[in-house]
Amino acid sequence: MACDETGVRIEGSNAYQWVFGSADAVVHRAAPTRGAVVVRETMDGHRPEVWCSDRYSAQQGHGEDHQACLAHLARDVAYAEEASEDILPSRLRLWVRRASALADGIGTFAAATPRNQPSTATCKPRLSATQGSFPGDEELCQTATPG
Repeated sequence: MACDETGVRIEGSNAYQWVFGSADAVVHRAAPTRGAVVVRETMDGHRPEVWCSDRYSAQQGHGEDHQACLAHLARDVAYAEEASEDILPSRLRLWVRRASALADGIGTFAAATPRNQPSTATCKPRLSATQGSFPGDEELCQTATPG
């Protein structure tokens, strides 16, 4: 489930236009508040596996897991890049670009291994030679699920 809200004027008053979207349906709702109450009322007890939204507090805690919206992250990183001379925002931009490319290709991935199956995963977030690498780039995580 993805959700976002934006300010609007309705008959001369400030309000918010909310949108809730899934693979099966899209729901638009105008509300006088930007509060989490709108989400609770609209979802009426339903709690999706994944909730995708910005990092606004009213958008937190409505799904089993939360995915930060990549478009919102890209916007925030672009602002940080403009406002800072530090290299970190540029590195974050590369990461967001790679995450977006993965999201675009998600439909081509094989089905996930069931959680009750033994598995080993190793994460080595390395950038390609054309993108550079982080100083001290090292293996960040290694997890194993015992069989």
